[in-house]
Amino acid sequence: MDRATKRTGVKIRSERKAILLVALAIACSLLVTACGGERPESGGAESGGNASGKPVTLKIEVFDRGNSPAGSSVTNNYLTRYAQDNFGTPNNIKLEYVPVPRSEEVKKLNVLMASGGDVPDIVFTYDSGTFYRYAQQGGLADLGELLDEHGPNLKAFLGEETLAYGRVYGKQYALPAKRSHLGKYASFIRQDWLDALGLPVPQTTEELYETLKAFKEKDPGRTGGKTIPLGMTIAPAQYEPLIWSFIKPVTEEQRYTLTQQLGSRDYPILLPGFKDALQFMNKLYNEGLISPDFGLDKDKTKLNEDVSKGLVGFFSEDDMNPFYADGVYATLQKQFPAPSFPPSMSTRTRKGSIRSRNTRRSACTS
Repeated sequence: MDRATKRTGVKIRSERKAILLVALAIACSLLVTACGGERPESGGAESGGNASGKPVTLKIEVFDRGNSPAGSSVTNNYLTRYAQDNFGTPNNIKLEYVPVPRSEEVKKLNVLMASGGDVPDIVFTYDSGTFYRYAQQGGLADLGELLDEHGPNLKAFLGEETLAYGRVYGKQYALPAKRSHLGKYASFIRQDWLDALGLPVPQTTEELYETLKAFKEKDPGRTGGKTIPLGMTIAPAQYEPLIWSFIKPVTEEQRYTLTQQLGSRDYPILLPGFKDALQFMNKLYNEGLISPDFGLDKDKTKLNEDVSKGLVGFFSEDDMNPFYADGVYATLQKQFPAPSFPPSMSTRTRKGSIRSRNTRRSACTS
């Protein structure tokens, strides 16, 4: 996996095949443990090849989410040491990890790609637009032959459908990650609030509306009038599940021609039902059923604060986020007495007082 950037003038040479093979193996091991959606590519920051017997440094981008366990860091942990001991050292390669803040990955990657010597050899990105841009500009190398020769197991694991997302003009410029978990968004509701009001989990838009009204009017969380029935931000995980639930069935041609794209994200602005979604959200806002300042909450900070304080009755989120260590669910459990949380849920829910429903529209392949 080499990347020959026009800026640095780095070329691919046959003696780097050993390094590329190791890079493929490393990429496979990291993808399985990552959050998913990354596309690893590789570039040639080093001028030498391992065939010469000289030590080689292989730079690998890693996402820094700011949540490393105590005693570990994103560049020094069990997995990075495992990769060095089992892939790097046996091949006379030093693995160097380049941390990139997850929230700034595109911006930081662009800076790294333009820096010349600081460019990682293996790069990850969630943004398909960034990948396609570098592929079209000739900044990435075709991995097809290397994958055929050195990565049959990886190729079989990823499968043709997944690998197709890493091709541009018929060339394999990237290896898309294959998620072990296909969920994307889930919607969460306070089960103890429902129980206090004798309400079922809402199944329709109208039922959700009536439930949110009941949360506001009857204050089952005893918030003293501070209840936020529907937690909202301007981050996609909060508004996309609601908006897409209004989009009416269309043909593949209609979806392709009417869906607006900005970067790697799809916006159903012209699809039937989008206007209804905005009208519904406007109705919720005008009736005080939605976070009043959600337009200022770009990074979910206020939402997480409100959920953690027990003020929010219903919200949508990246499906696993609330359940991370020290996440909003753990905080809720600490603040509220155990009887407020039912002992078990159905097979489609998480254990505890937040009931979750997966609202993923399709499997993530990018």
